[in-house]
Amino acid sequence: MTDDTSTLETQRDGQDDGSTAPLRLEGAQRQIAEAYCDADAGLFALDCVPGAGKSVVRNHVAAKELLARYAAGDRTPEQHICVITFTQAEAESITAEIIDRVRTIVAHNLTPAATTLAAADVERLAHRIRQAPYIGTVDSVLRTFFEDIVGVLGFDEPPAIGDEARLQQLHRECYTAITTDSTLEAEITRLTTAYPSGEYDDGLEELLRQALEYCRNQQLTVEAFNSRLVTSVEAVYEEGEPTAVADLLVAIARCVSPSTAKDAMSELRDRDTDAILAADAELRQAWLARIDDFCTVLAAYIETYDRLTREHGVISHVDCAFLVAEYFGAASAPSDDDDSTPRQRALARHQHRLDAWLIDEAQDLSRIQHNALAPFVTETDRVFLAGDLRQSIYGWRAAHPDRFQTALTDGKYFGVEWGTHTVKTATRTYRCRPDVSAAITAITECRFKCCLTSSPAQP
Repeated sequence: MTDDTSTLETQRDGQDDGSTAPLRLEGAQRQIAEAYCDADAGLFALDCVPGAGKSVVRNHVAAKELLARYAAGDRTPEQHICVITFTQAEAESITAEIIDRVRTIVAHNLTPAATTLAAADVERLAHRIRQAPYIGTVDSVLRTFFEDIVGVLGFDEPPAIGDEARLQQLHRECYTAITTDSTLEAEITRLTTAYPSGEYDDGLEELLRQALEYCRNQQLTVEAFNSRLVTSVEAVYEEGEPTAVADLLVAIARCVSPSTAKDAMSELRDRDTDAILAADAELRQAWLARIDDFCTVLAAYIETYDRLTREHGVISHVDCAFLVAEYFGAASAPSDDDDSTPRQRALARHQHRLDAWLIDEAQDLSRIQHNALAPFVTETDRVFLAGDLRQSIYGWRAAHPDRFQTALTDGKYFGVEWGTHTVKTATRTYRCRPDVSAAITAITECRFKCCLTSSPAQP
């Protein structure tokens, strides 16, 4: 692995539209782009501060990759490169930005491939790029993979993906189905009695939907989910089963707050400690029993949900990623006849086609999205990642930067421990003009210093 920190990044001495002074990459941006383009395989990661121009690098690398393939005689270069971003707004502009960069590179002969192409070649390449199947949001790319397996997964035709109104209706039907199932009557009665409506933020219906989504995001079976819930209970009693009130107070201090434990200590001082310990043990056993009840109901809920998604022809984006990960993940596992099943042949077809991966905002890739893409990536591919660990803002949709961090530090990503592993760090932002940045720095520096010294802010 190589690492570099640079404060000299994109030279913005012109617009990226074929004007006299083309945009050029400098410092860490140029180094990571060159490392990627010069290698046959490997992992290339750009760790950026906000506004450092990682999308500019992505567009440049994509354009250079497509030009090199086209100049070498590949008339369908767009079939071999996957460029992923996360917002629909960004996805709507990404193709045009790559085409603009292609035209700029050719207009200014910025690469050897550019010198071999005529204007007509550039227009033909632009036309191909507009048809690229693997350029867009991560959801759109996963949809492309999913469409290959619609039939084998039991759908009569490609389902609608992400239609929230229809999904809400589907979940209501699921809940109605399980609450009218006589075989689940005892479990549901115990659950609704233990967690009455109005006393908690979410009722049983919402908890089941959340649990299904959690299991999909984490690729968990119901049994594995049950184990995680039990582990949560055991974590409350980290020191073991309480044998004295003091043990309970330790658990309260850790799980609630020290002040709550202090208040509880004064309240419990004159109580029957044996009765308190017995009540706590009874509560713990009831908690574990309700976990078993919930998981029994959840298993039926998931089974009903899967059946109704086929009947109604609608799934969520998380479902799409989960189904791709489960289906193709099984195909990528070692077996005695790797090429003999439809599953393995479909995977091999995509693996043979794709060998270049460009992931923008890599810190926002969720676990299930990562796992859904991973089967298609082989150790002979090239992977470019650009991201900022400090800009991870999608935890609410299960996007966490752990995998990007592992890529930066350990060179492991998409299930591959990459032999070639290059990391560059871009530290200069281009979102503010120098005078504006200087004013902000002056103001915040004063405020932070004042806070640290606990003295009033100076004018």
